[in-house]
Amino acid sequence: MDTFFSATTGGFYLNGLHDEMPEDVVEITPERHASLFEGQAAGRRIVAGDDGFPKLGDEPAPGVEEVTVLARRRRDRLLAASDYRAMPDYPQSEAQRAAWLGYRQQLRDLPATSGFPAVILWPAEPTGN
Repeated sequence: MDTFFSATTGGFYLNGLHDEMPEDVVEITPERHASLFEGQAAGRRIVAGDDGFPKLGDEPAPGVEEVTVLARRRRDRLLAASDYRAMPDYPQSEAQRAAWLGYRQQLRDLPATSGFPAVILWPAEPTGN
């Protein structure tokens, strides 16, 4: 089977498997196809070159906005996972309740800490029941 790459879709197509292909497909050799996937497995990204052929590119570093969104999502998941610990009727000692409330407050305060979002010191979840 012949292998093709489309710069517009960033996808690979196989002759005989795909009945329809984008107009901009270019044929690539099996060796090039294999080396692209080896590079991808090593953490690189397959991108279209100026000539329309696929090449390996470096994954762009996430921007501050993306890192902030990811950090807030993680923080929100940790808060949601510990919501039940903040309920006044949850069976736990006062010390445990205070520890969990403190942990949750630390999570809420993370965005205001120095270095956020580039440097985040995630609080440890309290131990014990």
